[in-house]
Amino acid sequence: MEEKNKIDISQSMKLMSNKNLEVTLDPSYAGHAVKTSFQRGQSPKLYQGFLIKSYLAQLIKLIYAHTWKYPRTLAVRFELLYPKEYSKMPTNEHITQFFKSLNYRIDKQQETKRKAGTRVHQTDVNYCWVKEQDSSEHPHYHVLLLLNKDSYQGLGNYSDPVSLMGLMRNSWAAALSLTYEQTKGIVNASEHKNNKRIKPVHYVNRGSEDYQAQLDELIYRGSYLCKLETKRFLNNRSRNFGSSLVN
Repeated sequence: MEEKNKIDISQSMKLMSNKNLEVTLDPSYAGHAVKTSFQRGQSPKLYQGFLIKSYLAQLIKLIYAHTWKYPRTLAVRFELLYPKEYSKMPTNEHITQFFKSLNYRIDKQQETKRKAGTRVHQTDVNYCWVKEQDSSEHPHYHVLLLLNKDSYQGLGNYSDPVSLMGLMRNSWAAALSLTYEQTKGIVNASEHKNNKRIKPVHYVNRGSEDYQAQLDELIYRGSYLCKLETKRFLNNRSRNFGSSLVN
């Protein structure tokens, strides 16, 4: 392999294009395994495998806070896509409106159940999101959503508008001024590992003997959001990362 094709694999570096963006190839961060994808001996694309340290720090802080507040956590990793024919300008206002709508719909659903006499477990809606764009016309968002598992046990029926997935689809529809039907396939909760489809949900039970392993696995899976590759920084002041404020 020619020298010009090699990538600098120092454990930490500052990108020339963004002096405040520190990245790492270390397979662990803050004592947890993280998902660096660089394989030594290969000739990777520029920035492949690097993780952004500030994103990792915020992700782990959020997971710690949520799992400390709630004995049982439901975590969902999913994507929010724009329709191919979407003609409006994609902006981060859409992801902001998505979470405003999702918070509203969850609160309203819980209030309806409470008025009907059903026991309701309160939940914060905590999340991290990243915006990515490779060769596609529109950007897309990767999201890690954290809820109280006593409030929601899973995504439910993907076609049911009142399931958790249905609330997510309705929220993205509201953000983009689409119908519920138009969100089919653009709220994507499928996830793969070693070319096999795995569940997009993950549980952390603080009372379990496997608690530490569950926490570590959540951080590992969530760290995918922190990868440098496919994030655009040059000549673009739009944010690529956001998270909920930890209550």
